[in-house]
Amino acid sequence: MRSLPGFERFSVFQAAPDEAVVIIEWATVQDAAAGGAIMGPGLFHTHIAPVAIGQDRVVGPVVVDAI
Repeated sequence: MRSLPGFERFSVFQAAPDEAVVIIEWATVQDAAAGGAIMGPGLFHTHIAPVAIGQDRVVGPVVVDAI
C-alpha cells in the first residue's frame, strides 16, 4: 500500500470480539478511489471478503486529529 500514490496511513481497530474497523487515510478523494480500485480486487477479496459478514464504506474528512 505504501507504494500507492497518496497513501498515508492504514489502521485496524477491534471494535468487538467479532468486529473490526479499518481506516485508510489518503491525501485526496481521488487517491482513495484509485487506491481502492487497486486494493479491492486483490487484498480485500483475497484476505478479508472470505471471512467478512459485511462491510460499510464511508468517505469523509477528518474531523479531529490529535497526537
